[in-house]
Amino acid sequence: MDVMKLKAAAGSCLKSTAGSLTDNIRNKKEVEIKVMVPNAVNRVMKAAAKAGEYTDAKGVELPVKAGFTHLTFEGEEKSAIRPVIMTGTVRI
Repeated sequence: MDVMKLKAAAGSCLKSTAGSLTDNIRNKKEVEIKVMVPNAVNRVMKAAAKAGEYTDAKGVELPVKAGFTHLTFEGEEKSAIRPVIMTGTVRI
């Protein structure tokens, strides 16, 4: 299965992020997003909810799985949250 890897920041545009999630899900790709700060996590979860609204009309659910990852940022290792928006499942 294809996995699209994205990065998001606290200032990421909600509609653009939601649109990207929706497009990738429609193309049967899981989306993995790396975020480091609480505001960015908030932004990504809002984008996932908005993407869910876009796909819900088509009967597709967007399951979200969260995990942790480690990134090197400015020479320092940091922990980051890694939400994975899984390929949508069709409701019957």
